[in-house]
Amino acid sequence: MFIGFVLLCIIWLMLSAFGILVGMVFFPNVLITDVKIFAITISWFIAFFIVMIHYHRQGRIHVALPETDEPDEELDYDAHMGGFANHVVGKAAKGGHLYFFPDMLVFHPNKNNMQIKDWKLPYKEIASVTLGKAEKSICIKSKSGKVDYFFVNRRAQWVNGIETRMSRAV
Repeated sequence: MFIGFVLLCIIWLMLSAFGILVGMVFFPNVLITDVKIFAITISWFIAFFIVMIHYHRQGRIHVALPETDEPDEELDYDAHMGGFANHVVGKAAKGGHLYFFPDMLVFHPNKNNMQIKDWKLPYKEIASVTLGKAEKSICIKSKSGKVDYFFVNRRAQWVNGIETRMSRAV
């Protein structure tokens, strides 16, 4: 980490000196203190982003994923019918796919949303499924009282498909 800090300082000093020189040449009527403040501020942001890009390309910046006690069993997503969906988690909608498995409904997040785990709900645990209030949304209520919202295309077909599988699961 110390090397990154040194790299940041070196890039920052070089960009600051260059910015001050350019400011004095192209803006001779502006006070030198204003030129210095502007050059130092802009150069710090540029240096910071250069170092972050450098570390990201080297793979030194990683997104911390939550530790799990047991690994998820491997599910064969390609063998099951499903479609694009956004699962509302808190105030954010996480992108992924919603799948019809023989005994449960599964939401599998995109690679960008791997900080959340697969959402699984057996059909026999679903109390009701309705069209949501928002356009393209469906509302799935479990028997435990939990409510989940998904944004999908052709939401009436999703509701019918889930209801059909719910009736078979009983």
